[in-house]
Amino acid sequence: MAETKQGYPQSSGYSQGKSGEYRSETSDAAAIGTAVKDKAKELASSAGEMATQAKEKAQQWASTASSKVSDARCSVGDGIESLAGKIRDKSPQGGMLGSAAEGVADTVEAAGSYLRDTEFSEMGHDMSNVIRRYPIQSILVGIGLGFLLARATRS
Repeated sequence: MAETKQGYPQSSGYSQGKSGEYRSETSDAAAIGTAVKDKAKELASSAGEMATQAKEKAQQWASTASSKVSDARCSVGDGIESLAGKIRDKSPQGGMLGSAAEGVADTVEAAGSYLRDTEFSEMGHDMSNVIRRYPIQSILVGIGLGFLLARATRS
């Protein structure tokens, strides 16, 4: 083995720096490894912060959207109840036609108040119960709605 200045063997992992001092190449590698590990931790931390911020933004957006949808649901419910009042006002007050119009107005008013007072999750549970109770009728209603939607989009 050839010896260099100060008696360090050349193959032992030491090298001479610019200042003329000898240093260990393994300590350089360890320092680089530590720097890489620190940078990875820093990046992981910032990625975690970004994920947390994105989650908070999504929750804020969902809350805002839910509030707007709830307001719209209430508004539509009020509009339907208003329609029931118009049906009562415009229909005859007596006779067979008057009682039929009153029945329709009562049903429309009940639908409006149900829509205004019931959350969408409750409506989903109610719809599931109706479908379980009346499966064949539900299929027929679905086919009819599909047919009407197809006709409406074709025109």
